[in-house]
Amino acid sequence: MGLEDLRAGAPVLSRDGDKLGKLSRVVVEKDTLRLTHLVVDVGRGDERVVPLGVLRDAAEDAVRLSMDKGEFDEMSLKYDLQVYQPIGDAQRGRLDLSDVSRFVASLPGALGPGVMTEALAKSPDEVDIVKDSPVWRLNPHQKIGEVEHVIFDERSRKITALVVRRGIVFTHDVLLPARYITEVVEALGGIVRVEIGDADLKQLQEYRPAN
Repeated sequence: MGLEDLRAGAPVLSRDGDKLGKLSRVVVEKDTLRLTHLVVDVGRGDERVVPLGVLRDAAEDAVRLSMDKGEFDEMSLKYDLQVYQPIGDAQRGRLDLSDVSRFVASLPGALGPGVMTEALAKSPDEVDIVKDSPVWRLNPHQKIGEVEHVIFDERSRKITALVVRRGIVFTHDVLLPARYITEVVEALGGIVRVEIGDADLKQLQEYRPAN
């Protein structure tokens, strides 16, 4: 899979093969132009935003996500022009969008409003992550636990790790380093989204509070 295979208008499918809509836009970071989110047109004037991490495969015929339809309906964000803004005076050839070159080429006319930036984007340090916030892994799309509490660096006050409560009946706490956090979605009740592989997930250290 290559991000260059994204194409405007391509069908977007769930992990079970259900059609969710069609790819209408992409969202990039304003300063780095790094691709962060996909926007799916689900019809009737409604567009939904999902993080790039749920992209499982992109090919000529379709874009496939790691979400099932129920998860997509519940956990995608409504596309809002007050949150997402077109890149100003965007012109072909002036932006380094190599990751989404085919998508850019497939857009009719100018880049904006096909390529957007998130005006209200916040880092994890700018958002209150509260106890019991759900922690979701992006790919595969699955809940891995709830936040027990947040650990900060005493000097910088930046988040260094989350203590995540795992399990249902028999629970245990693990330390999840902040580098795995991709975003905190306040509009979805403070969901914490993380990108972490199977091996790293299994090797998370058990949290033992200092006495």
